Amino acid sequence: MFELPGPDFIVENWHHIFITYIVPIEVALVLIEEVSHFYLKKINFKTLLKEAFLYTGISLISRGVYYLYIMFIFGPLVRFFKDIQFFSFHSNSIFYWVACFIVLDCCSYWVHRLEHHNKYMWSLHDCHHSSERFHLLLRIRGNNLKPLNNIPYKLIFILFGMHPVVIEVCTRVNKTYQFIPHFSYLINLGPFEHILQTPRNHIVHHAYNGKYLNKNFGATFIIWDKLFGTYQKYDPEYELKIGTLSGSPGYNPFYVYFRGIIELFTPKNNKKEFKKVA
Repeated sequence: MFELPGPDFIVENWHHIFITYIVPIEVALVLIEEVSHFYLKKINFKTLLKEAFLYTGISLISRGVYYLYIMFIFGPLVRFFKDIQFFSFHSNSIFYWVACFIVLDCCSYWVHRLEHHNKYMWSLHDCHHSSERFHLLLRIRGNNLKPLNNIPYKLIFILFGMHPVVIEVCTRVNKTYQFIPHFSYLINLGPFEHILQTPRNHIVHHAYNGKYLNKNFGATFIIWDKLFGTYQKYDPEYELKIGTLSGSPGYNPFYVYFRGIIELFTPKNNKKEFKKVA
C-alpha cells in the first residue's frame, strides 16, 4: 500500500513523465509569463529576442556540458563508489523515499549556502544569479558543472548504502520543483510559505541588497533557513535589486555561462570583493 515501484522502473519512466506531462505545463507557464511581461511593458520586444537567443544558447551549452559531466565525472565515480560501498540498503517504501528526499534536500541547502561563501563554488553558480530579471526561465539558467559542488555528499551516501538511482530520482524531482519558486508573480501561498521555497521566499534569495543578501538557500523546503538562521521574510515595501554586484553579463550565452569561472582568473576577483558579489 505504501510502496513505490522499483528505482529502475521510476528512472525508465521519468523521461516519459517529464516530457509528456511536466514540460508542456512549464512551457505554457513560461509563455504566459513572458507575454504578460511584454504586455505590461516590463520587457520590450528587442530584449525579449535577446533573451530568447541567450536561453537557447544556454540550453544547448548545458546539454553538452551535462553529458560530458555524466560520462566522464559523475558516472565513473558512482560506479566506483557503488562497488566499494560498505553495505547496500534499499526499500520501495514511500517513507524511505520521502526520508531520502528530505535528507538530500537538507544537504542541498548546505551546499547552496557554501556556494555563496566560497569563490570556487560560486564560480559554478554565478550563471544562475547573473540575471537582473526574476522569471521562470531562471530554472534553466545554470551551469551544468554546478553538480560538482554536490558530488562529495552524494558519494558519501552511496558509500553508506543509498542506491544511486534514489539519489538521481530525488535530485530530478527537486530540480523540477525549483521551477515554481522562480515565478515572477509573487502570490502569497499562505501556510506553504512557512514550509516550502516559494516565489515570495525565493525572490529574496535572488536579491543582493541589504537584508536580502545571502538569504533563503533552501531548494524545496524553506524550513532549513528557519532552522539555521538564514531566513528572511519577503517585504513588499523593501526595494529589490535582482542579480549580483558584478552587474549583468549581457546576452552572450558563452560568457553568461562561464563568467564565474572566467572571473576566478582575473586579478580583481579577490575574496573581499567576492563577498560583496555573492
